[in-house]
Amino acid sequence: RAVPEMVSLPLRACGGDSAMAVPRGQHRAPTGCGRRQPWSFNSWLLCGAFGCTFALLPLSGCGDRPTATTTTTTTITTTTATTTFPLFQCQSNVKINGVQNIKYKGLCLDDTTFQQCANNTMAVWPHTDEPVRSIRMFKAWKREWGDDEARIRAWAAIAQLVTRNNASVLMGTEVTCSETEDDQAWKWSLEFMRYLGAKHILAMALGNEMELYFNKGVPADCITKLWSGGRYFGTLVKRVEEMDRDPDFRSVRVTSVFGSYSFAGWPFVNTPVSQVQTYLTNAWKKYGKRWVWSFNLYPFWDQKCGAGWIGVTSGARGFRQRITAITKSTKDTFWMSETGWSSAPPSNFHDPCPGYCSLGRMRSYYESFLRWRLLDPADGNVDRAFYFTMRDSVNFKMRESFGLVATCQDTACKLQAAEAEIMI
Repeated sequence: RAVPEMVSLPLRACGGDSAMAVPRGQHRAPTGCGRRQPWSFNSWLLCGAFGCTFALLPLSGCGDRPTATTTTTTTITTTTATTTFPLFQCQSNVKINGVQNIKYKGLCLDDTTFQQCANNTMAVWPHTDEPVRSIRMFKAWKREWGDDEARIRAWAAIAQLVTRNNASVLMGTEVTCSETEDDQAWKWSLEFMRYLGAKHILAMALGNEMELYFNKGVPADCITKLWSGGRYFGTLVKRVEEMDRDPDFRSVRVTSVFGSYSFAGWPFVNTPVSQVQTYLTNAWKKYGKRWVWSFNLYPFWDQKCGAGWIGVTSGARGFRQRITAITKSTKDTFWMSETGWSSAPPSNFHDPCPGYCSLGRMRSYYESFLRWRLLDPADGNVDRAFYFTMRDSVNFKMRESFGLVATCQDTACKLQAAEAEIMI
């Protein structure tokens, strides 16, 4: 079938090799004959209304060494090979009814799924028949996860889900003490955003829970530079300017995600090592209605026996009140960007009472999330919410069990029941 947005590319092959056809990107021809060389490109997946494909073209032309005279120009109009992945749905005898406003809810993409089994990214909400319509990605890739080939395979799988489910992505990019690593992370994020297209991007999120970064063992001068030195906010402005060079992205929302520690001041914590109030105020003033107020809510980490879903609704109301204290409005866009419950104790975590980290508590919490009305003043009038997460993963060197599925090898959902309990 015809492939949209293709360009004519100079392509070379040696020794009868074939190369992937690449639309719109930067390309480097192989540098020698008799062996396969890497190709450099930005976007290489081909997407249409029915999914994403890999395009393979037979190429011709070879010599002892590459020269300009042996370059062949090929205009790509159709694919010659198609790779598709079956969309993943975990299996369970538990069916959850009473789901509310699922179109405004999304799943977080954990590192385990992204790195090890992106082709099994969840396409259907576990224990329902509802397709996943939005995904939160914390980053576009990490160097230690693998080379370009691994990255592109993972992107292909996620892009296929996004296309087939007509889903949208909250695209994150990190801020650390290394500007070089941050620039590379942003390059990957922007590259993936451009491939998916603006219509599939909910927002660009710079940083996650940066109010706690000072507590992660990073150098004090790095924290000073990020906050007092203005590097964090300056990076936000720079990233948005770079994104907006593409006119299609000028309507994409902008956000940064903070957590409950931001409650440590009124309306938000504003200490030398965690200047959340100053940052949020400046961002809101600069971007106005384009800005999204995004916060993670985790009653789980309170480690109180009575903790549970009620902590989400009360916490959301608290965040809404603090937003209003700055903007003087109750209408600003507010997303709960992350919440979940661990079915087993994370590393070095001690249950405050028996059953605190259990499948039973996870089940109750997940049910409440699915049944949450969201757009209700009594619940903080939250516009969108994301559940963490698809599979168990390691975060900040701690093994956690927040996943609705345990591992990449499992096809079953964690939550299972006897026949008498199937309908809940």
